[in-house]
Amino acid sequence: MNPCCKNIRDIDICLDSGPTSSGGVDLATKEFCDALNGLRGIGYLSLRKAPNAYLTLPRIRYVLTRLAAAVESWGRLESANVAFRMSDDNPQALLAMAYSTVSQGLPSLSVLTSMSLSASTPVSDTSPPTSPLINSPSSPAGGGPIDLLTNALAKSPSLHTFATQVPSVWNEAILRVSQNPSLQKIVLGDPKTGVLITGLFMAESKKHPRLVELIKAGTLMVRTRAYTLGNFGNIAPSVSTPSIRSRPGYSRLNCMNCMAASSPSDSFER
Repeated sequence: MNPCCKNIRDIDICLDSGPTSSGGVDLATKEFCDALNGLRGIGYLSLRKAPNAYLTLPRIRYVLTRLAAAVESWGRLESANVAFRMSDDNPQALLAMAYSTVSQGLPSLSVLTSMSLSASTPVSDTSPPTSPLINSPSSPAGGGPIDLLTNALAKSPSLHTFATQVPSVWNEAILRVSQNPSLQKIVLGDPKTGVLITGLFMAESKKHPRLVELIKAGTLMVRTRAYTLGNFGNIAPSVSTPSIRSRPGYSRLNCMNCMAASSPSDSFER
């Protein structure tokens, strides 16, 4: 590594599928990840991904896994921004989600106990032997890349700000980062426009006081008339826009001009 690179303070990483169509790990990717381990003064991390970069690609998983290992050695990291929706790939979380889904289609216990086992015939196990888990950066056995990265951020001693996008559904990726005792705020969405206080993630997050406290400290909340859930966080007042027909000089011809004059971003201002 170039000696001057060791003084890098801010790093902005954009994940892409790479030169190969399969998204495999090439030599340049390995060299880049090796260079991450040599950085010690990183204070700000920005992580983005291209539209065609899927988190299931081997190259993406490799970079995220190696990045998680590097973050554990970045003792000066103060701010991290994951500029995409994170999905939880923790094995226990996925197992719990799968169990709750499958259990809904299983028969009740009374039905199972009423079945006679005496008439059943022995069934031989014909399933193939399970192969041992192979731990590698592109396929970690202990947990997925997002799980490893969020756990690394949760242990980062100087991290005070974490920013990311609001997940579509509830998962524990952001919750894990919120367990960092040094963390002071979590910024969800665009800090200028704010986020709606509705949705599955916001509803479930209220069960975790520490997470709610951090979201309140860093996220601007937008309350709409249709969904009023109380003072969740920093509420952006909803601005009442007069009806177009009630404005002076309204006519069918200038209707579009009136609509263009009202900016939808007004309701997002503090």
